[in-house]
Amino acid sequence: MASSSSVLSHAPLTVPADCVSTLYAGHLGRFQLVHCSGREDVPRIAGSTRGYHILIPLAGAFVWHRDVGTPVFANSNTVVHVGSNDCYTVSHPVGEELSAAFWPRRAILDELVGEIGDRMPVRAPCTGSIHLQLRRLISILQTAANDLEFEENAITWLKKIHRPIGHDRTVSAKSSQAVTRAKEYLHTHLEERLSLSQIADAVGVSPVYLTQLFTASEGVPLYRYHLDLRLNVALDRLARSDDITMLALDLGFSSHSHFSTEFRRRFGIAPAGHRGGMRDALAVATRSGPRIDAVPLCTARGGGPDLLAGWRFGQSAEN
Repeated sequence: MASSSSVLSHAPLTVPADCVSTLYAGHLGRFQLVHCSGREDVPRIAGSTRGYHILIPLAGAFVWHRDVGTPVFANSNTVVHVGSNDCYTVSHPVGEELSAAFWPRRAILDELVGEIGDRMPVRAPCTGSIHLQLRRLISILQTAANDLEFEENAITWLKKIHRPIGHDRTVSAKSSQAVTRAKEYLHTHLEERLSLSQIADAVGVSPVYLTQLFTASEGVPLYRYHLDLRLNVALDRLARSDDITMLALDLGFSSHSHFSTEFRRRFGIAPAGHRGGMRDALAVATRSGPRIDAVPLCTARGGGPDLLAGWRFGQSAEN
């Protein structure tokens, strides 16, 4: 089982490939990292969940194929709300994936946000503040001596994730396929400067149709979606980058100033300030070692045969 990874090459954490790694199991539920190598020479993982949980890709992407409804293409701009007893398959059209998974206990979630029922959409946008706070939760779990700091921050994070979505962005199945193809193209050309016609040609639709459809579906235009993807990557790369200007140019930004302005807009902090905090946390984590209890994913995703290991987390969320 591989321990190195291209999606983790710049990340300030190490988790084994094709495993579910539990960083926290306590009063709030379970917090995990799911790292899949994205091998497509094996069948998709298939199953049915045992409890509501939240999935947010930190790096890479996956497609959540539900038994009912259109597939969900998920990358670092996406929060996926997985319902209890959802039947699904998962595929990786653009390679490997590292995702955070939170299985909140039902009683805790009901107290925080009320009964969810069918109010939450299957997917929702992952804002900069949600992403930054997610990185901080992981950092806390790597460095804190006890769970108190994590639990207090996790409660704030859960409330933010479950704020009502402003409007319905439902589109037809055919239109959804075009949006998914556009997302895949943006994801695989992450560090390039793209034109609208270039993306539209790759998707097979007109530029006018694509820009209207994408904005209606995602609530943001193509350029902003692509920009935010690159900023999400910068969150992890900053810890190991000594030259912020070079990092900015590598990610397709025109200058250090352009990168810093957009980074502040999305995350509310300067790149240098975020880098300093990450490096401090990384130094502590290196000395103490992360709290990780890893079990293999099922054979269909390239790991071991222990399917039940994954489902125990959902069961605990209902207790």
